[in-house]
Amino acid sequence: MSQIGSQTGLMFLRWSARAATLFVAGTFALLIVGELVARYPGSGSPIDLREWIGFALLAGTWLGMVMAWRWELPGASLSLIAWALFLLIIPLENHVVQITAAVPGVLFLADWAARRVHHTARTG
Repeated sequence: MSQIGSQTGLMFLRWSARAATLFVAGTFALLIVGELVARYPGSGSPIDLREWIGFALLAGTWLGMVMAWRWELPGASLSLIAWALFLLIIPLENHVVQITAAVPGVLFLADWAARRVHHTARTG
């Protein structure tokens, strides 16, 4: 692949990861705000410990995605580990949600790996 094509591919991968982060993290933020702020009497059972842990893990997933904008490997790792732990504690039946929420972390890992390979190939 040419140098320009390679750079364009790397840029596309990085911005795809960032766009996916905006979508997923924005959705998580709306979910958390909706659950914590919009609760009213009679809206269901109070939040229990398991739900608080789930919220903390969602926040960790969100934080990892945001961190990955600057530090791809640590941010993506935090995001994917927190998401995996969330799924262990609060299993979801909707596989589309499971996969969609993992996309930014996977893209940031791919970006990190591609940049390392590109840098190694360039420096010899």
